[in-house]
Amino acid sequence: MKNQIKLNTIKQENVSVYNPNGEFLGFANYEELLDIQLQIVKERAEGYYIIHNGKKSAIDNIGQVHNYPDVFNVAGRIFAEIIKVRQSIKK
Repeated sequence: MKNQIKLNTIKQENVSVYNPNGEFLGFANYEELLDIQLQIVKERAEGYYIIHNGKKSAIDNIGQVHNYPDVFNVAGRIFAEIIKVRQSIKK
């Protein structure tokens, strides 16, 4: 059997982050969004929100994202596929 393993480039997911005045702060990956949530909790800041695929999600003053968009789950999808393939091999 010939080795068919290759390194796939996986696009990192991002969300747009906005302050209470509606000003765009930038794009954030998962870790950066967690840091923003931490800052919001520490400052008890209000009015921040993210947008992903046109869907707006508020971040409350305890750092919780409401109506969390379907983002940052690439690892979960890949892991689910690994499990699915493993199960098909065992049959």
